[in-house]
Amino acid sequence: MGRLVDLTHVIELEMSVFPGDPVPQVETLATCEKDGYRLTKLTVGSHCGTHADAPAHVFPDGRTLDWFPADFFMGSATIIDCREVPVITMDVLQTAAPYLMKADFLLFMTGWSQYWGTPQYESGYPVLSDEVTDFIAELGCKGVGFDTLGPDAPNDMTLKNHRRLLASGRRLLIENLNRLGQCPGGVFHFAAFPMLWKNADAAPVRAVAW
Repeated sequence: MGRLVDLTHVIELEMSVFPGDPVPQVETLATCEKDGYRLTKLTVGSHCGTHADAPAHVFPDGRTLDWFPADFFMGSATIIDCREVPVITMDVLQTAAPYLMKADFLLFMTGWSQYWGTPQYESGYPVLSDEVTDFIAELGCKGVGFDTLGPDAPNDMTLKNHRRLLASGRRLLIENLNRLGQCPGGVFHFAAFPMLWKNADAAPVRAVAW
């Protein structure tokens, strides 16, 4: 196995979240000094940090993360470089044309992870055009990843790109990825394993590439 690239943001108290989502909270329940062991209560939203969205995120009867077998969360991947563009068009997508049909996961690198933890992260990032969304929706890929809050602008509460991409019931979205620029070129290995939480609409993942 080659060098492992960690594509995950650290979950901490001061971090970026989707506008309106809960921020992480930490409560100490026991300490080594007082109790002889340490126990911490962690409170996070299901879409906290680097996470996977299941179809249940936007469809009442959609599949939840625990429906998918463990091997669904790993496979081949490729990067679509969409830095310095306002909208992700078919012209941008075609720069990765040799790899699109070979990859289980399409990872869109906007460069926006550099703004993680700042107000700028929450707006202004490139989003998918309708044409690109429709094209990807017809592919057989397992998942689509972003180094942003997701495929829709944060003020677009129709979540139309989420709905189109998740409509098949057999695709995931991986959001808030980090360090995509460190991934290998061409087609490489990728994994993003979520917590096994019953009926989960989403869950934090540890995403890696090699």
